[in-house]
Amino acid sequence: MAQACLGILLHFDENVTNDSLKSFPLAEYAAKSWVDHARFDNVSANTQDGTKRLFDPRRPHLTILVWIYDPEIPWWIRSERPSQPRGTCLHYATLSGLPDLVKFLVTEFKLDLNARGFFDDVTPLHLASRDGRVEVARVLLEYGANVNARDISKWTPLRHALDKGHVKVAQVLIKNGADVGAQGLDEWMPLHWASRHGQAELVQVLLEHGATMDAKDVYGWTPCRRALDEGHVEVVQVLFQHSLSASSQNKSKSTLLHEASGGGDVEFARALLKYGADASARDMNNSTPLHWASEGGHMEIVLVLLEHGADASAQDRNESTPLHLASRGGHVEVALVLLQHGADANAPDDDKSTPLHWVVRYLHLEVARVLLEHGADAKFKTYLGLTPLKLARDARLSGITQLLLSHCSM
Repeated sequence: MAQACLGILLHFDENVTNDSLKSFPLAEYAAKSWVDHARFDNVSANTQDGTKRLFDPRRPHLTILVWIYDPEIPWWIRSERPSQPRGTCLHYATLSGLPDLVKFLVTEFKLDLNARGFFDDVTPLHLASRDGRVEVARVLLEYGANVNARDISKWTPLRHALDKGHVKVAQVLIKNGADVGAQGLDEWMPLHWASRHGQAELVQVLLEHGATMDAKDVYGWTPCRRALDEGHVEVVQVLFQHSLSASSQNKSKSTLLHEASGGGDVEFARALLKYGADASARDMNNSTPLHWASEGGHMEIVLVLLEHGADASAQDRNESTPLHLASRGGHVEVALVLLQHGADANAPDDDKSTPLHWVVRYLHLEVARVLLEHGADAKFKTYLGLTPLKLARDARLSGITQLLLSHCSM
């Protein structure tokens, strides 16, 4: 079948048109399928000879093949006559995945190994890396392809390999000098990419070749944050084993422990604390991980943080305590635990609102009951002179009003 397909494709010359192509109903099949048959029939000398003729840059056959069907741009609308391909014959040979063909073209015609092609200015090595063509990549590198060439997005071949999860290609590239610290326009390094995609084996290889664990992308995220965001615990463990700082901060000054606490990831929070994360770290809003966990109602993490010395009375930039946030969110059990660990039921924030004020505003009757049982003052005034009782009465909240009145008379 490979020879039959090649026979059809080699039949055409530069005078072919869309109309004349209609006389060859199998032409499109041949253009799309010749390479699959060629891979299967790669021991055939006749097939190899036909393939070499098809890709010979002195002949028009490749231009016609790509005009009929371009494997890199299959959606492209065919013009009336063949036009110059958007890549070189070496680009298309790389796309075919036939290492012997690539080697033939490189040695026979001295082609530019780093020629740019298509809309994103990729080299053949970019394509081999993206498509997981290990042997083709080896050939290109052997004959001098630039392992750190950048495309229009500043991606290197290594970045393309990581993007598609091609571990073996990535390892070959790294062994041949790929820059493990190369950043694209998004400032992501290979380690960010491997971490995000959960490629623990590649993360290990990158670290062994000097990848920077604390490097931050354009959003201020480290590779570990990317792994955390996708839930890749194994990657995080690998990073920790290479002395990652558990207390590193992003641009908003939040730590990994803030992220784990706000996201309810108790196992990751435990791991961070084990590796030295500060349970009292402050973000740009002066919030602690306990603020984040309390606001989200993450009971297990609240307990873990308190066990590791988190301050139940810590205030953020609005002077709100974790109890303010738990109360506002209606998290009864969290509020109770905070109170049991010394949180002040009457702690005022920056406008003198107590947790009880926030409970009334958000209609959390059960939290109000817990606060009152722990000494919350229903007549505590804000700067504007508003008490929880007045707020309840003004809003005609009969249930909460009765509860507050019952404690006012006690």
